[in-house]
Amino acid sequence: MKTAPLSKPIVALEKLTWNWKNYAIQYTVVGTGRPLLLVHGFGASLGHWRKNIPVLAAAGYRVFAIDLLGFGGSNKPALNYTLELWQELLHDFWQAHIQEPTVFVGNSIGGLLCLMMLANHPETASGGNIAELCWRHEPSSRGTCSALTSYDGCIHVPGEIARFRSDRV
Repeated sequence: MKTAPLSKPIVALEKLTWNWKNYAIQYTVVGTGRPLLLVHGFGASLGHWRKNIPVLAAAGYRVFAIDLLGFGGSNKPALNYTLELWQELLHDFWQAHIQEPTVFVGNSIGGLLCLMMLANHPETASGGNIAELCWRHEPSSRGTCSALTSYDGCIHVPGEIARFRSDRV
């Protein structure tokens, strides 16, 4: 008796390289349609979105995922890594590769970076979705949001992200 596989096989993502300030930054892009940028969390990489990327592309998005400087397949120089550095990287990536209002989706520190992009560069965004946002509000404590948090109002948040979030792991 044949049984159905428990999950669909994961499709290998084409890894591309972009030169940013003489550093190699790894990214991938899949699909056509409305742009959506996935930003991983601390200690992670674009591979953490491997199950989301094909589903979101099939839903009509041109899905970009990036390895932040210092993570995954991107260079790991001896630098002082800051939120401002990574925000500059995301903004420059958007200018070089996307150049139209984008849905920003981030997990953990990637969520904070997406929120910074929405606040500091609103011309880049058509929406945002933040999963498991972590932040430091006092030197001795750490706040976390354990559930998926969508920021809506003047920002459109696509429902597909919330539906497919559980497929990420």
